[in-house]
Amino acid sequence: MHSVNLKAHFTDPNGNEFLTIYNAEKESCTNFTVSTPNTDVSGVWSVYVTVLWMEDETLYETTSNQISFQVKEPIFRGTIEKISVPKAWHNVYTQDWSADGKSILMTYYQTVDADSILPRIAVMSTDNFDIVTLDIPMLLETDEQIGLAKFSPDGKFIHFVADDGNLFRYDLGTSETLKLTHFSEWIHFDYYHYYEKEPEMYSIVISLDRESYYDDPSEQGFILLDIGNGEENSVENTHELISGDELHRFDISPDGKKILFHKTIESSYGWADRVLAYYTPEGNVVEIPNNQLNCGSPSKWAPNGEMIIFNVSSCGRGALGSTLHLISIDGAYHELVLPYDNNNPDSFVISPDGTSLFYLKHPDFEMMTLAKPIPEFETITMMIMMLSVLPIILLRKQMMFK
Repeated sequence: MHSVNLKAHFTDPNGNEFLTIYNAEKESCTNFTVSTPNTDVSGVWSVYVTVLWMEDETLYETTSNQISFQVKEPIFRGTIEKISVPKAWHNVYTQDWSADGKSILMTYYQTVDADSILPRIAVMSTDNFDIVTLDIPMLLETDEQIGLAKFSPDGKFIHFVADDGNLFRYDLGTSETLKLTHFSEWIHFDYYHYYEKEPEMYSIVISLDRESYYDDPSEQGFILLDIGNGEENSVENTHELISGDELHRFDISPDGKKILFHKTIESSYGWADRVLAYYTPEGNVVEIPNNQLNCGSPSKWAPNGEMIIFNVSSCGRGALGSTLHLISIDGAYHELVLPYDNNNPDSFVISPDGTSLFYLKHPDFEMMTLAKPIPEFETITMMIMMLSVLPIILLRKQMMFK
């Protein structure tokens, strides 16, 4: 028996019923993960599960007991403003938010003819949403999408990946472009800050396939390399930070002490069981509880380093939509910030002050001003804990007076 049909039957606080279906092609004795519905309806929900499977040409069915769970009122979900995407743009991705909060970086491509495309990098002003496409001549020589682009921490450059996966630096002051790496594979990168109060002191960290880097088939997984800031031949003086099986995409925490990635528990064609996890400075892997990623886009640290924004989407089967979530680093607080929508809000960025989310929700951009800034999370958590303890304190006082 390899194919199991699982149906989760949900009932919301208003009595409305929802059905989610999972067709998992995996062994019957492995665990199944059923995610709670992505809804903005708070209150008490209930759920039970039915399972169908075929064995020896006989169809079997079983039904679980019903359980109840609480969906809490959102704290951060805020108001949304729509911004139009130019119609000539294709495969648009929101890439980064500048450290000064004034600009949002995005990539797209324009169709040249039936067989070629023209990749582009654009900058949007957060004051009036005006968009300027940068004039980068070297992009005229390539015929591939730009998979990743970021503002440098000091605001002087834009680093981006193009031309068979190599890293480039675009100087915002002089408009000059410099090729920083000469690898024959696609890389991912992020910045490592040496001093929080001196943004100009940073290094670029890239991920590479270990087999290709060492030219050794016995080497497996990925390696993170510190290549400096691209100045004074620093790229030639790289040093290894850490290796891991799933570090092809990662995000370094603001304090530089944790490396966020998606850990695969189990996967096969059309489905995946993945969770948020991070590496500690000692090289240990810590899984964050109470999350289920499936095949969501890369997750990001919030500016305070205490929360994570992550996307949940399907793995190619069924609906193409997705959701956006906020979760504390210990998994104790988890909020659905953007409920399910079939328009697939996958690429997103967060403002450096933690007050806004900007994402692509086809066919438009959306700017969500959060109801509470993320940096206030610690204070909010303390208030929640105090409120939860208050009934116990009052009960004890009542018992003392009796």
